[in-house]
Amino acid sequence: MWGRKNRRKSAAVKIPSVNIVVFGSGGVGKTSLVRRYLYNCFQEKYQPTIEDDYRKVISYKGNLCDLTILDTTGTHQFPAMRNLAIRNGDGFIIVYAIDDKLSLGGETAPRRNCRSKGKQRCTCSTIREQK
Repeated sequence: MWGRKNRRKSAAVKIPSVNIVVFGSGGVGKTSLVRRYLYNCFQEKYQPTIEDDYRKVISYKGNLCDLTILDTTGTHQFPAMRNLAIRNGDGFIIVYAIDDKLSLGGETAPRRNCRSKGKQRCTCSTIREQK
């Protein structure tokens, strides 16, 4: 029974979580941007994404935050996945390629869907990717 006296119960610190969803057409660089931000690396080889999520605890203005970034598919084949991402997202990033007009036009849907799914305040940032 030795050592029991000296044990302290550690108080679990609850840190806020933020869910960011990244939308964009296929091949515009969504995964590259996410990996560059999180790991400071770049992969030259293109590999289509169905859906990946990344987690990292970050410090923002001196406070810790549990950041989850959902990297979505570049196709519109999975509307249920898109709707779930919008419902659970706190913020949204729309990525398009400046050399592909169609990549921008197809991504106005997430902003519309965000507002139609009950998100009164929909924070969307648009990032243009230059290849």
